[in-house]
Amino acid sequence: MSERTSVVPMGMDPTRPRRKSNFDYVYVGLGTIAVLALIAWALLG
Repeated sequence: MSERTSVVPMGMDPTRPRRKSNFDYVYVGLGTIAVLALIAWALLG
């Protein structure tokens, strides 16, 4: 059985420098529109 002294977190590393792409802005924009549409649907019935 091997011992590991360091724990590697799964998923994205938030400290790793990463360049933002156009897809990031499109993804955030679509998410914002979807949330606003759901709120409008809930309020307006």
